Amino acid sequence: MKIALTRRLVRYRRTVGVVLATGALSALGSLGVAAPALAAPSGGWFVQSAAAPSNIPPGGEGTITVTVENVGDAPVNGTVTPVTIKDALPAGLEVTEIYGYKGSFGFGPSLSCSAAEVSCSWSEEALESYNVLGLVATVRAAANASSGVSEITVSGGGIPGVAVRRPVNVSGTPTPFGLQGYALQAEDEDGQPATQAGSHPFQLTTAFAMNQTAQIENPPAALKDLRFDLPAGLLGNPSGIPQCSPAEFYGSSSVTNECPADTAIGVARLALNLGSVSPRPTVPVFNLTSPHEPARFGFFFGGVAVALDVSLRTGGDYGVTVTSRNTTAAQELLSASVTLWGVPDDPRHDSSRGWACIENGLYAEGREQCTPLHASQLQPFLTLPTSCTGPLASSLAVTSWPTRADPEGLSPAPFASESIPGMEGCDRLPFEPSLTVAPEGQAGGSPTGFGVDVRIPQLENPEGLAEGNLKKAAVTLPVDVVVNSAAANGLGACSQAEVGLSDANPASCPDAAKVGTVEAVSPAIKSPLVGSVYVAEQGNNPFGSLLALYLVLEGEGVLVKVAGEVHLDPVTGQVTTTFDNVPQQPLSDIKLHLFGGAQATLVTPAGCGTYTATSLLTPYNTLTPVEPSSAFQITGGANGSACGVQAFSPSFSAGTSTNQAAGFSPLSVTFSRTDQEQGLGAVQVKTPPGLLGVLKSVPLCGEPQASQGTCGQESLIGHTTVGAGAGPNPFYLGGQVFLTGPYKGAPFGLSIVVPAVAGPFNLGTVVVRAAI
Repeated sequence: MKIALTRRLVRYRRTVGVVLATGALSALGSLGVAAPALAAPSGGWFVQSAAAPSNIPPGGEGTITVTVENVGDAPVNGTVTPVTIKDALPAGLEVTEIYGYKGSFGFGPSLSCSAAEVSCSWSEEALESYNVLGLVATVRAAANASSGVSEITVSGGGIPGVAVRRPVNVSGTPTPFGLQGYALQAEDEDGQPATQAGSHPFQLTTAFAMNQTAQIENPPAALKDLRFDLPAGLLGNPSGIPQCSPAEFYGSSSVTNECPADTAIGVARLALNLGSVSPRPTVPVFNLTSPHEPARFGFFFGGVAVALDVSLRTGGDYGVTVTSRNTTAAQELLSASVTLWGVPDDPRHDSSRGWACIENGLYAEGREQCTPLHASQLQPFLTLPTSCTGPLASSLAVTSWPTRADPEGLSPAPFASESIPGMEGCDRLPFEPSLTVAPEGQAGGSPTGFGVDVRIPQLENPEGLAEGNLKKAAVTLPVDVVVNSAAANGLGACSQAEVGLSDANPASCPDAAKVGTVEAVSPAIKSPLVGSVYVAEQGNNPFGSLLALYLVLEGEGVLVKVAGEVHLDPVTGQVTTTFDNVPQQPLSDIKLHLFGGAQATLVTPAGCGTYTATSLLTPYNTLTPVEPSSAFQITGGANGSACGVQAFSPSFSAGTSTNQAAGFSPLSVTFSRTDQEQGLGAVQVKTPPGLLGVLKSVPLCGEPQASQGTCGQESLIGHTTVGAGAGPNPFYLGGQVFLTGPYKGAPFGLSIVVPAVAGPFNLGTVVVRAAI
């Protein structure tokens, strides 16, 4: 009876799911050109292990199943050398019965198995692509047994072997809802791990299995939602691959799917709790139209359509997340595995492309024979990270439909994590960005808009390497390009709470804080991401700095929010803006435009000539930046004046408010200059004979108060107004004038104190001293 039950269990235990995980992989990637010659197809192994119940009770029984799938695109020949599966179980587990099988339906020929060695061997001629070998062992746990690790090895068949470690839980605690296992691996054509940074792997396989009770294929609760968080930088590019429309995906009836073969991007294998013996065939995974997401994938099985929505982790590391919502409870999903192809139109995948090419597919009968695509150019789909920083982590989180134990809501389960090996060969990646910086106008000393454009080439062939992704960009404007004080008129600022850099919500920065626009182009997204440049609040920004900017971009279901620090040289005022930890996505063009007009944020150099902006652009694959530069011309002076030495003819006016002889009256003095004139360096005013000041009634402000700008009101003798900035609308600030004691050899002096509060910025207090 146990053998019969074991055979029945085998027929259920086909796995499928990674589509849910790897589908996410293809959110953004790189373009492809004509393909070189490709290697011959070969087989490769993907190993999974599961136990029922997931918590094997001490002193009790359980069933452990190991499935070995040929995820290569060529059959594996067991007559070369027998394919042998061995499972070294943890201490305390005794195998009482063992059974092995071949085939997706569980009805294939039996394998030669040994309970003593916990092994099964297969020596037949062909194990087709995406077909499986299985080892099913009934085990008894000793009363004192404890959890451990199962060591599984697969060898033979004329292809490289593999070894994996999988946990085995021994516990008297009832099996909870949750994940029994989750796996993710990028593979070369021989099934070995793909680790070359920036390469297009032959394929990527991922799988998961849900916890099960002692009953055959019976989970503690029905799976509802899945969320796969893939490693940051693990990307793909679905934009160049044909898409299956909703009408084709859902088909003309409830049990058909009519997606064309050229929209297939891989295969999936599912195990559902149908309550009776049921086949577990391979089904195609298709690239679907995605009107509201960066990408969408799906598969169709037994009249059930599963769509996988792809998004970026806004507010996090901007890696890819794939989500499957509202999984049908009528057909409980027990496990799943998916293989996505690195280059879907690679002819090595022809034997598995779409319904007609999958011989053991549920709907393959009666369809036309598989026909090669004959693609003139091969289009890369998956791209490995361009950063070599160690193992790359991913995770899977699941929730259930309501249960009797939790009738009001979902039963959340702890997430499962899995790592793929860290990348290597980062020094082989190209990184050749260019920089263009240009003002809107060529008049010197004038407020104007500025454009900054960073371009990164993204074209490569399927067997080439992707361009290194940009990590850090620091752009320094020429020393004579300065911030325009007049821009403070009506200027607002965006707080950290309003921009929400660490969450996925839309930014709510005020329009008054907007100073420009930004656009980013990726080869993986049909339309550019567009958005705004906002001024950050002083001090209340990630850098605690005086000046900072926020870039907020949106498009096709993608939201990106990035902060940049703006540094002003304390002596020259030279502007350097730095954006670090740019999302690990393939960006071919990043354009930033600062508004022009009378209150533009920047002012061009005063003199005519050539001015050069510099940059340090650092990729994720190396710590060595490249330094592209960009030059622009200033060909005239401000307000239409000619090039040459700047004039200096400031205006001056002075007078009293009354002209009564020997009377008391306020005295007003005004200086001003135009944009095309040189700045004021020093001012000296001589009053006419007979215009006197009565000093005896005014207490003098002493030191250090006079130098610190902290004189008392008893020394106040007047007020000042200061206008700063280029253009027709300077920013005006008010201040106070105090009478002081001796200064620079003169018997009296002035302390002119102006609080420098300009729009959202507080620059402290400016103190100007004068001698009388």
